[in-house]
Amino acid sequence: MNYNALALMGQDITDEDYAKTFDIPPRYIQTPEINTFMLNRQRDKEISYYESKGMSTKEATETAGKNMREAEHNIKKMMPKSST
Repeated sequence: MNYNALALMGQDITDEDYAKTFDIPPRYIQTPEINTFMLNRQRDKEISYYESKGMSTKEATETAGKNMREAEHNIKKMMPKSST
């Protein structure tokens, strides 16, 4: 089973290819945690971006965290019931 968010949305990409493309450690392949890894990475990038645009660290962290929770919720809705 491919758990990456793109595959869950119907795109033809295996977890192996997704991990290779996005430099994800192999231990996340074929697990729902592949998305958690990517969401954490994206959150960290967003915090840096928001700070570079003048947000305080607290505000940047809160905004990025909100975005991450929304993405987690959307991914969870796409996840097969047996893996949640």
